Amino acid sequence: MEKLKYGIIGCGEIAYWQAKGIARTDNSVITACMDVNKDYAGKFGKVNNCRIYSDVSGICKDPDVDAVIVCLPHFLHKPVALECAKAGKHIVMEKPIATTLADADEIILACKSAGVKLAIPYVNRYRPEVQKAKELIEKGVLGKIVYLQIQDMALKPESYWTMGWDKVVTTDWRASKAKAGGGAMLMNCSHYIDFFYFMTGLRAERVSAEYDTYATKIEVEDLMTILIRFKGGATGVVQSSSMLPGKFENVHRIAGTEGQIMLTSPLKVFVTKDSDGLKANEWNTVALETPDEQGSYLRKRFFELFSEAVLKNTQVPISGEDARVALEVVLKGYEAADRKQVVTL
Repeated sequence: MEKLKYGIIGCGEIAYWQAKGIARTDNSVITACMDVNKDYAGKFGKVNNCRIYSDVSGICKDPDVDAVIVCLPHFLHKPVALECAKAGKHIVMEKPIATTLADADEIILACKSAGVKLAIPYVNRYRPEVQKAKELIEKGVLGKIVYLQIQDMALKPESYWTMGWDKVVTTDWRASKAKAGGGAMLMNCSHYIDFFYFMTGLRAERVSAEYDTYATKIEVEDLMTILIRFKGGATGVVQSSSMLPGKFENVHRIAGTEGQIMLTSPLKVFVTKDSDGLKANEWNTVALETPDEQGSYLRKRFFELFSEAVLKNTQVPISGEDARVALEVVLKGYEAADRKQVVTL
């Protein structure tokens, strides 16, 4: 089988997860990696048996690299994307696509102008419960969607801000407003905003929000709530935190005029009419097959689709325009909180 050849730019924590996903595919392979820290690049290159570079231009000039995976701090996304697009490399840009809407638009336009494909791996779209919920919503079992609830409340260890979850490298960017663009809402909860858009197609019309930094020595927020009014009339609330002690029972919920879904595993569905094997007026449990090592499975699915899109010149999964939807909600949320006003999208 023909394989799309990838170069990874930035050899930190997320690069290893992307590599695990690619290793499970049949149509993708890593041929090169790059990091300004030669030790990080050397370690990654050895583990993944690929060529090593210390600058972006090296990857861009490599004829054995078809596409790049940008795994860099958020503030570096735009300059690297523009350089890679100019070099004719297809781009997988780790989320968020950028730290401003203007930068996101510039990246999207540069890729279109250069004739290269761009996708953002919001891989939680491929969770079994998300796929099933989307199927049920499209069948109309919930009626008209009127309410969305997203909760991503957690406690990140102090080490996260300098070493991430896996402690692969040491960095300082996550705690910086200028370098990261935002805290838990942008870094993590944008995943959930994205897959709610994927499931429902609802676009935000206006937002209000509050955020603060309560218990962490960082510049970005560690707790935030966004209230959303969607086009068509639905409302929603998005809550995200990185500082709450104890286990928080996060519940994502989609409610309509004829039922609701809780995105638990297994999925829980309540409907007012018997439909699609679901019993009316009681909570139905929908058992789903759980993939092994879900983190790498989700990335496997994304890279299978992206590689196929490049090799066959078809539509990419999760385009730059798709990713811009979640980014806009978060950034307008920050703006609303800063201005203490409702902000229209």
